Amino acid sequence: MKKLIWILLVASFSALITGCGGGSSDTSSQSIPTPTPSTTTYTIGGSVSGLNGSLTIKNNATDQSIITSSGQFTFDKPVSQGGQYNVTITAQPNTQTCTLSNYSGTNVNENITTILIICTNNPPSTTSLSLSTTTLALATSGTPRIVIVTNTGQVSASTVNFSANPVLPYGTTSASTCGGTLTAGSSCTITITPGSAASASASAGTAAVPSTLAISGSNTNSLDANIYVLTYGSIYQSGYIFSIDDSPSATNNIGGKVLALSSQPTSSYWSTTDNNIPGITETDTSPCNGANHGRCDTTQIVSYYTALSVPYGQYAAGLCKSTISGYGDWYLPSICEMNNTTSLVSSSCNPATQDIQSKLVNTGIVPLTNYFWSSTEVSFNPASVVWVNYFDPFGGSVVNGASKTTALASVRCTRALTN
Repeated sequence: MKKLIWILLVASFSALITGCGGGSSDTSSQSIPTPTPSTTTYTIGGSVSGLNGSLTIKNNATDQSIITSSGQFTFDKPVSQGGQYNVTITAQPNTQTCTLSNYSGTNVNENITTILIICTNNPPSTTSLSLSTTTLALATSGTPRIVIVTNTGQVSASTVNFSANPVLPYGTTSASTCGGTLTAGSSCTITITPGSAASASASAGTAAVPSTLAISGSNTNSLDANIYVLTYGSIYQSGYIFSIDDSPSATNNIGGKVLALSSQPTSSYWSTTDNNIPGITETDTSPCNGANHGRCDTTQIVSYYTALSVPYGQYAAGLCKSTISGYGDWYLPSICEMNNTTSLVSSSCNPATQDIQSKLVNTGIVPLTNYFWSSTEVSFNPASVVWVNYFDPFGGSVVNGASKTTALASVRCTRALTN
């Protein structure tokens, strides 16, 4: 009995060993897998402001992002814990410049959201020029006058220069401080020194033609300045110049006076009634210097007759209130503006007064032949009599007094030059 139990125990143990080993008890060739540790990563980003266009940026020279609007941005590829980031701009918007701040870092241990990109508009590549004047009138052999060129833009103007077409009159010269780079906000000058030749011959009977200075730079607008060189008899601003004032500052035009190119259509009364208009005789100094200042006289006369409701067409000074050849500031000339050498009133004339008789008629430029009304009343009978001048191109000119209500004389208006 004992022998049988022992045999069963041995057999059971053998079967147990065989079942556990799957038929084999050798396990020395099998390996146990090692688990892969997880990697911590962080995103890289920030914000863009002011963007107008397309901006291309890269992180660490590889991870590219194209941004088309302002706001938050994040690169596609995160950075491992302990890594670094370095953001650069690789393509700017077409019309802007964008700048970076907080764009790099090392030992990354959190999401980066502090990269800041600010975009601003580029200044224009072109700039603007302006001129102190677009018309410069000079007297022959007179004071040099100046055109000032100013860079009103935000960038430097390059190769600023000018050319004249047609060329300046013979003897007239130009000098310039331009001719190069003109920084934003700065100015240069073109100085014109007149010679003895006018822009058009006074005897030709044609209007003065300007020499046009075309002024520009390689990155600027183009501007024109018209240069006139004038003398007595030059046709300018719709009249014959008979008076020149060269005293204005060098950046301004000359002053002066012109005689209308033609007389008013018909001879007329000076007025239809006898009236004493205060302050316009050859001896008056207030409110007008009556012998010398036809514009002041005309203002007094027109004011007087307007108050009486007399139409402009019914008196000599009123005829000069017409718009003539585009100008509406004509006036009836005083006796000294017509003839300042006559013995009758010469003592009242300003010696510097330049007159129609000597500058236009005696020279044959304007061959007037007739009596013409002045704006000056005769002091011994101002209510009824005014001074008239008889123009004679052959030297027979005379000054006389004439009744206001006689249709004796013609009207030829004058005006002062304007800038």
